[in-house]
Amino acid sequence: VYAEFQHINCIDLKATCLTSLDNHTRDFLKLKMGILEVVKESAGPQSLTSVVNVAVVLEEEVVMENLPDYTNAFILLFGLLYALNLEYSKDLKYTFEVVQKVFLHLGDECTVRVQSLKNKLLHI
Repeated sequence: VYAEFQHINCIDLKATCLTSLDNHTRDFLKLKMGILEVVKESAGPQSLTSVVNVAVVLEEEVVMENLPDYTNAFILLFGLLYALNLEYSKDLKYTFEVVQKVFLHLGDECTVRVQSLKNKLLHI
């Protein structure tokens, strides 16, 4: 893949992506809320990655780390947001509303978008 990309575009895919990532790391580290997954790339031709750490970030701070996997991190992130009564981030608002209202049945009123999904799921 790397060689073919180099041949077609005359760009070193891996080096370009890593350089760009380094240049934008400061923006990524300003994560207000989310799940941070740290991976380690193995040496070798296949360049496989393994997860080193999974953490939950709230208010730009790692509040829980060394979690077993992404799924548990998501559940804990939702639980913390709900228990601490924090506002859902704008870009994940509907995702967390679906978890809260549709999957966990917490609260009755849904936004139109979530109610539409709920209705579709009930008819499957």
